[in-house]
Amino acid sequence: MDTLAHLFAYVQQWLLTPIWHCLTGLLDFNGRLGLPFLLISGLIAYLLYRVHRHQQGTAAGSFAGFLGGRAIWLHPSALTRLWGERPRLAEASWLMMLYGLGVFLVSDFVHYWLHRVFHSRWLWEFHKVHHSATVLVPPTASRIHLVEKLAENLLKGSALALYSGAFYWLCGGSVRPYTLFGVGYLVLIFNSLAANLRHSHIWLSFGPRLEHIFNSPAQHQIHHSRDPRHFNHNFGINLSLWDWWFGTLYVTNHQPESLTFGVGPKDNVRYSRLGALILRPFLVTARKLWHALPHPRSRKPQPDLR
Repeated sequence: MDTLAHLFAYVQQWLLTPIWHCLTGLLDFNGRLGLPFLLISGLIAYLLYRVHRHQQGTAAGSFAGFLGGRAIWLHPSALTRLWGERPRLAEASWLMMLYGLGVFLVSDFVHYWLHRVFHSRWLWEFHKVHHSATVLVPPTASRIHLVEKLAENLLKGSALALYSGAFYWLCGGSVRPYTLFGVGYLVLIFNSLAANLRHSHIWLSFGPRLEHIFNSPAQHQIHHSRDPRHFNHNFGINLSLWDWWFGTLYVTNHQPESLTFGVGPKDNVRYSRLGALILRPFLVTARKLWHALPHPRSRKPQPDLR
């Protein structure tokens, strides 16, 4: 309850109170922004607009344009009173934990969709590097093609920069992440929940109920399975919530399923060499693109009928 009370106070301070002040300011006759004074000024402006339009014309096609239009009224400097610099909030554990929760959720959400994209036709060859492992061990998690790693860094970095910037601004620049042993507290918690068993042959299921929220090692092993009924399921890394919401969830139970890993005998061999792991995805993807491009049909020479 204390956390909810602090959260409500925070929302009230940076959102509700500024909006309320702007609305109640319309009824404040001590200042120029009172509603009657705004109406008088608006009426005078409208009369001037009519005069200009009747006598010498005006470049503005409407009264709204005469007032400056969106370029003026929606300019950042026109909204400073409502959305300008925020008051600094005192640093508090609940605020830092809230920030850390957001970082965790944003990162996990981006990873889910990036993972799905790399299972698509045009990017699959790069992700196949990861799936071509026929045995799963903890270092398999790092068996990732440089293109996928670069995309992950760019997308996650951009998303976290937007989130962190917004949070930093809303808090007046006082928030910092809540860490345990030098890492984000949720990363530490989830890595402690047998995360290394995801890439292993040890079956650990959280059960159908919990697996709608949390991704178990068994669920990720299902994701690596060569069985067609397991294809395109369990893209989440820490949370299976996204799989549940977007229709890609496969839950397990405590009875292990018989699984075979890899992507097929030929590609398992092809992707066992370092050179192939790096270069082959480019070559195969380029070949796909070439075959997908429209090619003019070769015309046979017509006989001369003269």
